[in-house]
Formats: sequence, C-alpha cells, structure tokens
Amino acid sequence: MLCAKRKSDGQIEIARLEARPFAPFCCPECDSEVILRVGSVRLSNFAHKPPVTCEYGKGESEVHRRCKMEIYEALSREPSVTKLALERSIKKTTRPDVSAYINGVPVAIEVQISNLTMETIVRRTEAYGRMGVYVLWLAQWSPYLDGELYSPRLWEKWVHACYFGKVYYWKKGLEIASYHFEPHFTYVPTSSWYSEGGEEMIAGGFERQSKRYRVPIERRVLHLTQDFIPRQRESWESKDYKIPASKLFLERKRAN
Repeated sequence: MLCAKRKSDGQIEIARLEARPFAPFCCPECDSEVILRVGSVRLSNFAHKPPVTCEYGKGESEVHRRCKMEIYEALSREPSVTKLALERSIKKTTRPDVSAYINGVPVAIEVQISNLTMETIVRRTEAYGRMGVYVLWLAQWSPYLDGELYSPRLWEKWVHACYFGKVYYWKKGLEIASYHFEPHFTYVPTSSWYSEGGEEMIAGGFERQSKRYRVPIERRVLHLTQDFIPRQRESWESKDYKIPASKLFLERKRAN
C-alpha cells in the first residue's frame, strides 16, 4: 500500500514523502505496524509485518501502485478536483485506490489489475451506492484490445453489463479509453456420416457464439474530469450477471 499512519501524530502520509526516521507507521485500517520500503526502482510503499491478516495487507503489484499514483498525481493538477486522496477509507467500509470530488461529484476510482472476486466487486459497488459515492472501475489498457478478438476476464464482462455496454481502460494520466464488446461467432462446418442403420446424419452448417472471445470496439478516448458524469442505475439481473442498484461515474452521451 502507498499510504500509512504515523504513530507519532496520527497523520496519514504517502510512502514516497516519508522517511524511516519517522517510524513507526501503522495501517490505517487494522492499526497494525507496517514497514516503510524505500525503493529506487520501485515505488516506495508500506508493507504489513507477517503474519498478514488485514485485507489491505495482502500485497499488490508494482503496476497497480504506479497506475493509481499516476492517476492521483494527474488529478492533483486539475482545478475541478477537490478533496483528493490516495487510499482513503470511506466510513471504514471501503478504501478506493483514489477518491475525490470531481466537478463537485464524490467519486471513487477502483483500479482493477489483479482478479478480484465477483463477490468483492459487487459488494464494493453496492457499498459505494449506499454511501452516495459514484464509482469508476478501471482496467489497464492492453494492446490486445486493438486486435480483432479479445478474451475479457469475468469481471470485465460484469463491468460491461453494469456500465451499459462499456468498459473503461486507463491509458495514461487522465486518458481513459472506452470500449464496447460485440459477440464473436464461429462457423461450424457441415459434416455428415451414416448411422449403423445406414441413415445419413448431418450436423453443423451454423454459426455459434464464442463463450471466450469478443470483438473489441474502441468508442473513443475520454478525459477523466471532462467527459464523465454521475449516473444512478437500478438493480438488474440476468442468468449471467447480478447488478445491484448503484451510483456510477461514466461517460456523458455525445450530442448528435
């Protein structure tokens, strides 16, 4: 994690702005002691001492740390952004990667790099909605999205359903790419054979929707503080997805 609390004065500080002489530090969530790891190549961060029982002490990738730090720093330069924070706990219920008021709207930004369980994503989305916070789930952009076919992860399919047929991918700074997934169909060729009784059997000759692959379509590249608006959505459920009543931060509709 990138933030911890100084025991001496209770202030929450970012690891890259701290130094070991100001230790000890503790986790803002579980209050257990954490160690400042100062990096020259990797971002400085805080780590729980083992054994780790805290939900926020299970480690994260360097890619995740750099992604949320870059978003945080880019938002800090925007005049329309207030009350900006990195890893701020909201009512001891959730701790988004980045949170702020964007154009007066309370927003939680969740950067999904690792594979959170669907239960966790649904639970957090529902919790933000109850607290009046608009959530934006982001993945990191990949060159695979510019290919003819893409294999979205389960949580990407859920986000696609939740955000009315869109998934948002962080590219750099405040640039967010909006993608839509179309079904991919494969043709099953016709085949024939004879049964033991001599009857000719025929199968195939139709198109079948792929369960794994989708056709990625980039809609446009958005600016986080200029092109997104808050929207309330009602609960919805299908045989594949359960979407709770929620508050979403998503792209504004373009004028015709």
